[in-house]
Amino acid sequence: MRIERHVFGSFSGYATQSASAGVSADESRQIESAAFSFGQSWQKRYARTLESDAAYFTQPLRAGRRMITRVLAGPLDDNQRPTFRMVTLILAQRDWDEQLLGDVGLLLGDESLWRWDESPQRISAAEWTAQSLPMQQMSRSSVAKVLGLLSQIENALGSRQRLTVSEKDFTAVEMRLVEMLIPPSARPMFSSGYRTLSPELPVTVNSLSVDAHTQAISYRPDETAALSPYAAWLSQNGLSGGMMPLDEIAGYRSFPATVIRSATSAELSPVALIPPATQIIHQRPRMHWAMLAVLLLLALVTGFLMGRKTAPRAVVAPTTAPTTQPDEQARLKQENDRLVKELAAEKETAERVSQLRDDLKLELTEARAKIQQMERDLTQRGSALAELQDAYRRLQDESNAVKGDLLKLQTQIQSAGASGDQKVILNAEGNEMPQPAENPSDGKAQAQPRDTAREDSLEGEKTGADRKDNHKSAVKPKPERKP
Repeated sequence: MRIERHVFGSFSGYATQSASAGVSADESRQIESAAFSFGQSWQKRYARTLESDAAYFTQPLRAGRRMITRVLAGPLDDNQRPTFRMVTLILAQRDWDEQLLGDVGLLLGDESLWRWDESPQRISAAEWTAQSLPMQQMSRSSVAKVLGLLSQIENALGSRQRLTVSEKDFTAVEMRLVEMLIPPSARPMFSSGYRTLSPELPVTVNSLSVDAHTQAISYRPDETAALSPYAAWLSQNGLSGGMMPLDEIAGYRSFPATVIRSATSAELSPVALIPPATQIIHQRPRMHWAMLAVLLLLALVTGFLMGRKTAPRAVVAPTTAPTTQPDEQARLKQENDRLVKELAAEKETAERVSQLRDDLKLELTEARAKIQQMERDLTQRGSALAELQDAYRRLQDESNAVKGDLLKLQTQIQSAGASGDQKVILNAEGNEMPQPAENPSDGKAQAQPRDTAREDSLEGEKTGADRKDNHKSAVKPKPERKP
């Protein structure tokens, strides 16, 4: 299938940065209008998760095609602020229905479709083939939530309203299943978004990210609610067991049940189905009562003047006021309900901010404790290092003392060798020991102890030599030969 591509981002302001040749100017304007409504977040945490957990939205285009826009982290702008880069894929509605079967996961899983090298040349279109089959079954734990959301979608399309859900209530797989379970006959009226940052995004089902500034949630999962006709039909045709009846869904023609079937395609376009965001004008209630009082006064004056002319017409004035007052009260009640919803959303936002503040305080406390523990460890290691340095100095001093003793010993040995036969006897500490004194009475050296074993050995050697000489004298010499 052929896929046209469009890139929307910011450097000095958000605008179209590149588009393939098959993207029309009208489609570019429609993509830009939806992209401006996605919302903005300055939190780096959200930008870091866009690669692993995709944020996207789908919409039908007026030219009979369908688009899916994925939000990625863009480069810093000229003021060094983080930006978004939104890459859009445009497919023929027939390829979306017959080859993808509405499974956006096949497109989101191919990273090559979302790359752009920021080349000044026009981005090229892609000839693409799915590498895997669409999903055929789903987890039974998600069946009740998906059927409940499909029931709300059927009611919302019938009354031309939008649904806002939370990322915490519906996972990426469940939103992917909802996109697949919409019948092909109703997909030109349906659009969805996941992990968006604004409730004003013009889609049928808007799953807000937990990082969105405003959490204006209009639907929470309710497994006890009654199912719509289409959701009940799905449950009876195998979805209650986890199997997706994709062939039967392709032929379903009664979704939503409340749409007038004679409506033209222009009336069922997404622009007509999705009303613009209503601007709430906060007026003081006393102004309404003042207007009501003026109307009542005018009615009384008119009735009085008319009553003077003819009696039968006197009853006209009283019927005017009662018809006006209920309308004003209904408008006041509607505005009050809107204000209550806004207050609830602001309260939820304040609670989230408070929770974030508490989490930050806890993280700071843990960080301080870790820093203090590291300081204690460093102090202990410093003390141990000082002790090792002291021990090293002591060993060095002892080594120097030993070297001095060795030098002293070497000097004594050299002096002893220079004095001739004088003997120097040293003790174990290297000090000179006193020599034995001679006997002054006879002028002879003191008798040394006799070594009898050595004397016996010398005497034996002498006796043997004498015997050898006697043997030589007994042998007669041989006469000399004459020449």
